Amino acid sequence: ICVLFNLALLAISNRFLEPVWGTVEYVKFIVVVNVATYSLNLVIYFVGYVALREESFLYAPFCGGQGLLAGILVGLKQLIPDHVMIRAVPAVRVRHLPLCSFIAALFLMLMRVTGLRYLTVTIGGLASSWIYLRYFQIRDSGRGDFSDALSLASFFPESAQPHVIKYSSAVSSVVDGMLQKRQASKTVDLNTFSTNVNIIADPVSERRRQIALQALNERLQKTDDVDWPSSDSEPEPAAAEDAV
Repeated sequence: ICVLFNLALLAISNRFLEPVWGTVEYVKFIVVVNVATYSLNLVIYFVGYVALREESFLYAPFCGGQGLLAGILVGLKQLIPDHVMIRAVPAVRVRHLPLCSFIAALFLMLMRVTGLRYLTVTIGGLASSWIYLRYFQIRDSGRGDFSDALSLASFFPESAQPHVIKYSSAVSSVVDGMLQKRQASKTVDLNTFSTNVNIIADPVSERRRQIALQALNERLQKTDDVDWPSSDSEPEPAAAEDAV
């Protein structure tokens, strides 16, 4: 069942995300989200085993599609945030799906339908995909997506967003500023590198120009040594008398 679910999930995500991101970026997203999600859960369950000495933490099974499903919802939120999924009052849009997946995982855990691992894997998928898309995804405009549609506050209900912005704006502004300055410095370094290459190449160009001028001067000197007939000279009359 888990394998079939993963295949269906990959088919759905391939239909929407791969044409926009490209095959390489799409595969990179899948690998990053899966590795980051289960690495985080490995740390969480190891710490839980050390703290509680509960052996069930060491043998907890995981399904590979849970974290990726949460990550794909974040990817869809980036591409089509205002698309209506359920026409109701209020309408459920794509930007609400990551929060809905977290609430569903929390509800299923509290109802003892699923265990803690389903919630932790969902949180890991949401967090890893957001961090990757927000700060590291390669786009035409640069690295990362710093739009408001992918801000941290946008994952919360609208009533809670002002409070989230209040407490997270300081940290997010510092991180966003550092990464944007890093991108700007890379651009400046690239421009400086190209300028330095031109400066280094200038002596070579100057040498070639001097060689070309020298060759041109030599040709002009050879041309001056040739005795060209003067335009002022008149033809000898002897030739005309012989003809008569």
